[in-house]
Amino acid sequence: MIYTIAKAISYIFCKIYFRLEVEGADNVPEKDGVLVASNHSSFLDPVIVGVGISRQTYYLTKQNLFKIPIFGLLIKALHTIPVRREQVSVSTFKELIKSLNAKKAIILFPEGTRSIDGKLGQGKMGIGMLALKADVPIVPAYIDGAVKAFPKNGKWIHPKKIRVIFGKPIVPNSKDPSKNNYQKISAQVMESINRLKENIAC
Repeated sequence: MIYTIAKAISYIFCKIYFRLEVEGADNVPEKDGVLVASNHSSFLDPVIVGVGISRQTYYLTKQNLFKIPIFGLLIKALHTIPVRREQVSVSTFKELIKSLNAKKAIILFPEGTRSIDGKLGQGKMGIGMLALKADVPIVPAYIDGAVKAFPKNGKWIHPKKIRVIFGKPIVPNSKDPSKNNYQKISAQVMESINRLKENIAC
């Protein structure tokens, strides 16, 4: 109930304040476990991706974000999984696999940290490992405008237009449990996110 109310309020706020536009949300499976992988340039990203998807979502966030007034309360109500450092622990990784096996939708940011200027960075291999271990597809997503609304070192949230686009699901075609394959999957995901970005620019 709390999640539903918080998500509805967040959606209305994003539609009014950011004039949020959502495209391709039907690419996210309505059931079963799925990873949604997005670019990351703002504190707003988890909320933007989450409200763009009709089903309930879960995501990782740093514990120190809970200290931000209002925003901390909001993300707490939106199914966050707190982590102490950028590096995901073994226990958190196991919790993510368990959640995916329980048919949940989890939002991740393959770059691992926010971009200062909005440019895409290199994806970490963790998302490839998760996808293979849990045997779930990965849906790429690109957020446009969030870096202008609330950049990494920003002090205030500006009413800039934001769009989020969801691409077609990626299903790894190899079950090879090697670091090299995990990184290949991550690279494939980042390439898909970049294509979504290029389509916006066209």
